[in-house]
Amino acid sequence: IAVTLIAGCGGSKSEILIGHYVPLTGDIAAWGQMEIKGVQLATEEINAAGGVLGKPIKVISYDDRGDKVEAVNVVKKLISEKVCALIGEQTSSVSMAATTLGDSAGAMSLRTCWRSPPKRHAVTWLNSPTVASSTAPMAGPCGQ
Repeated sequence: IAVTLIAGCGGSKSEILIGHYVPLTGDIAAWGQMEIKGVQLATEEINAAGGVLGKPIKVISYDDRGDKVEAVNVVKKLISEKVCALIGEQTSSVSMAATTLGDSAGAMSLRTCWRSPPKRHAVTWLNSPTVASSTAPMAGPCGQ
């Protein structure tokens, strides 16, 4: 799924930048620590297989402490770093707080766990009762 999301990334960059906001400290840090290991492993495997569209991926991960306000600040920082896609967050409430920012910037989003009813965002939900993805049009560097 992640490869499908970032396959829409283009441009002349030598690598595809993906932002990752994850709780590495705080009450749910244990989950975030497991998640970041999975993201790192997937990155290594994808790059070893030639990357995406012939480009390696680079994942920039930041700790959001499982906090809505911190997640918004982290996503703003990732957007300023020109990420093409966003991976995050462990909890629905934190994901929902940050999703609109990514949408506005044209960054595709992948959520690792979102059990709240899907909203109309450029998002793929995993681990939800029904896996759903939106049809929201993409804009910005990833949707061109």
